[in-house]
Amino acid sequence: VLQCACRKNAPADVILNLIELGGRKLVMARNNEHSGDYSIHTACQYNASIHVVSKLLEVGGKKLAFAKNYKSWNSLHTACSYKASAEVVSKLIEAGGKKLAMAKNNTG
Repeated sequence: VLQCACRKNAPADVILNLIELGGRKLVMARNNEHSGDYSIHTACQYNASIHVVSKLLEVGGKKLAFAKNYKSWNSLHTACSYKASAEVVSKLIEAGGKKLAMAKNNTG
């Protein structure tokens, strides 16, 4: 539900309410059907607001920031590949630090 809301560009307040209702279990749910994306990947791919990304990181913590999809992309790989805002990229780096910024995916 959360990833679908992000993909459909639901208003930020709707996504924030879903996060509140579903908690960590919903935030950490993985889309195993296609890409193996976590909610943070989907939010970054579909240009979710800084408020949404911040809330996802608040609930999912570093584990979510470092979570990798089937391409071995973490949240920062996805954000940069899909041209997320500078605010979102900065927030991800703040959450994961140098380790997140230096992480490699399956293509290097």
